[in-house]
Amino acid sequence: MEGASTRPTASIRSRCSRLARFGHPTVRAAGPTDATAVAELLAEFNGEGLPANALARRMAEVQGLETAFLGEWDGEVAGILVLRIVPTLSGADPWAEITEMYVRPQFRRNGLGRALVEAALDCGRQRGCHEFHLLVDRSNVTAQAFYIALGFQVDSWEMRRDG
Repeated sequence: MEGASTRPTASIRSRCSRLARFGHPTVRAAGPTDATAVAELLAEFNGEGLPANALARRMAEVQGLETAFLGEWDGEVAGILVLRIVPTLSGADPWAEITEMYVRPQFRRNGLGRALVEAALDCGRQRGCHEFHLLVDRSNVTAQAFYIALGFQVDSWEMRRDG
């Protein structure tokens, strides 16, 4: 179209420059050799956690039941998701639970969280899961909106007893 501006709008420029600054998300399954990065992310998220050497042993022990996925931007560790596959006696198919999900603040709102969840859903489906669960804190409305946007819905409430 002659005379039309080919300059991107301010919102497109802003979004593209933000993405260019961070690169593109990549997600991969973590193994025991990634225990230091996994331990750091879990400690940031939970305020506590196992030391890296104990976590490496634990990761090896739960292999096949729990998988940690690391999200990275241009090789920098930026987020984690832990997926647990739950065999069940009440049906032929296992179900899956997202037990941990954390993206470092400076990497949020750029698609990394979505990429982590999509990788976990793909993994669960490959393992025969047709049902996916997660817990989110009642006060964390941002996370609730994120999960709802990804197709999750409120299903039940949790009860807990310590000891």
